Amino acid sequence: VDKYCPAGSSAPTDVSEGYYSGPEDADVDVRSESTICPIGYYCTGGVKRPCPAGSYGTSEGLSSSTCTASCEAGYYCPGGDSKLECGSVEKYCPAGSSAPSDVPEGYYSGPESAEETKRYQKVICPAGSYCSGGEKTLCPAGHFGETTGLSTADCSGSCPAGYYCPEGSVSGTTNKCGSVDKYCPAGSSAPSSVSEGYYSGPEDADVDVRSESTICPIGYYCTG
Repeated sequence: VDKYCPAGSSAPTDVSEGYYSGPEDADVDVRSESTICPIGYYCTGGVKRPCPAGSYGTSEGLSSSTCTASCEAGYYCPGGDSKLECGSVEKYCPAGSSAPSDVPEGYYSGPESAEETKRYQKVICPAGSYCSGGEKTLCPAGHFGETTGLSTADCSGSCPAGYYCPEGSVSGTTNKCGSVDKYCPAGSSAPSSVSEGYYSGPEDADVDVRSESTICPIGYYCTG
């Protein structure tokens, strides 16, 4: 297959690198043509082979299995002359990819500065956020995320009673409710004011971590 003999040959001729012998439907020992390797293939030893997955070929006459180049980060190359964008934020394609990879739950695709269709990293979700479908979202107000790799909007859980948690909180106890005229039930995103005629409780809790508002009992008045 690495030789060819045109009509009138006095001896076989070697097939040059970057070419293949033909016609291809002829037996390998009676080839009569030498043809330049087409785009998307590499040719060596007289044989034509498609560029392997993870690489691509964009010119004729290639003779190495690396073809034109290894697939760049953010793209995938199924073989031949194809180089395709990774596709969506829920996929990532490191350099040399033959197909897109799914971003696992608890991770997001990166880098975030890259176009959503050309992501090439999977990055673990930071504390204070949750990650699903390749996207990173701050933990919602009233919740907190104290560990990395969270994947649901519940994050690490609801803010505990006596505290409040703004969006993106990494701890449930960073923000105390604040004062005796405020109260913070479990899951609070901000302190609530105690209405006139009510008092904050429970009364055995510190005044800055009250979580209840109770109507003033008979025989008392309640303000602030």
